[in-house]
Amino acid sequence: LLKDRKTLKIESASHVDGYEANYIGVEMTIGSENILTGVINRMGFDIQRIDRSYYAGLTKKDLKRGWIRPLQEMEERMMKHFI
Repeated sequence: LLKDRKTLKIESASHVDGYEANYIGVEMTIGSENILTGVINRMGFDIQRIDRSYYAGLTKKDLKRGWIRPLQEMEERMMKHFI
C-alpha cells in the first residue's frame, strides 16, 4: 500500500537479457503505469521510457522493444468485446 492509498503489486523485477544494465523488466499484476513511475521516481531513479510487452491479453510477440504493430483481427474483436 502506497502513501496515496493506491496499491501496486510487483510479481518480479530483473534486468532485461541482451540489453544494458539500466534496462529493467517489471511484471506487475495490480497497479498502473503512473503508480509504478511514482514509486521508481521516489527511489531516486529517472524513467526514460516505458515499453509494455503484455497488457490486458495483448502481446508484442515477435517485436523488439520500442517497436509497434497494428492489432490483429482477433485482437480487435477481443478489444471491442470488452469495451
